[in-house]
Amino acid sequence: MKHPCQAVVIRLAPDPSSGEVLNIGVVLHAPDHRFLRARFAGSWKRLTEAFPGADAVHLRRVATAISNACDAGYSSQLALDPPPTDVTEAVRRIVPDDDASLLLSRPLSGLTDDPERTLGELFDRYVVHGQTGEKKTSRGDSDVWRTVASALRERGVLSRLQAHVVRGKHYEESFEHSWKNGHWHVARPLSLDLLDGSDILQKAAGYTGRIRSLDPVKQDTTVVLIVGLPSPSAPSNLREAADRGLGILREQLADEDIAEVLVESDASRLAERIADDLNEHDAHSARRVERGFR
Repeated sequence: MKHPCQAVVIRLAPDPSSGEVLNIGVVLHAPDHRFLRARFAGSWKRLTEAFPGADAVHLRRVATAISNACDAGYSSQLALDPPPTDVTEAVRRIVPDDDASLLLSRPLSGLTDDPERTLGELFDRYVVHGQTGEKKTSRGDSDVWRTVASALRERGVLSRLQAHVVRGKHYEESFEHSWKNGHWHVARPLSLDLLDGSDILQKAAGYTGRIRSLDPVKQDTTVVLIVGLPSPSAPSNLREAADRGLGILREQLADEDIAEVLVESDASRLAERIADDLNEHDAHSARRVERGFR
């Protein structure tokens, strides 16, 4: 038989004034089942990456204290006496009111016939799913391209770019942002603004191999990479990994004249160059047409 239950999500806000929070655990209270239990993230790595100033040791102790107190809530008189009337009251008896870094969500109410299963489902939804979703990337390649696209739009030439396929001996790749002036030029945004240092280095090294396989110079094509880097406020380990990734690209591609490597802050300069190339190409085409009529 199903009985009422309440849950609350525990959130970390190291700097409450910033508005940034991260879900770290869930507490479920089902009084008719005499069930009060907490579940927290098993690893604090993502937390310290997102909030470098967070005290992982302190948070681990707090999480353990909350879990132990919940477990004892109905089995002894050591923790919650008398038993709480709602889940918020239960957690507030354990978490000091002056700990402003820990926030509670509004209570989630429902029915359950298996509190343990319900706790697991809520944990997966509010904590695990959030970790999986946010772990992939901070900004994608398309986000980096928007910076360049904005500068091109200001110059009225964005719509003139076209797709172009570069075919190497063993590999080919389609570039969405290409233009011609004497020969083909192709631009590729590449985001190194990821949330895992190893992913950053793997992406930089992997894309280096792809461009080298194309051997664009032999295909009479100039490749321009526009690299997006983490913001200055990003964790230092991610900024260091991105700098190393940028170093790989420059050493393996730019220094060997295989591709040009720019960073996102070069967007305006690149847009100006693309506009000049297109105008020069138009002028050259017009002169050829004019000579054809003579």
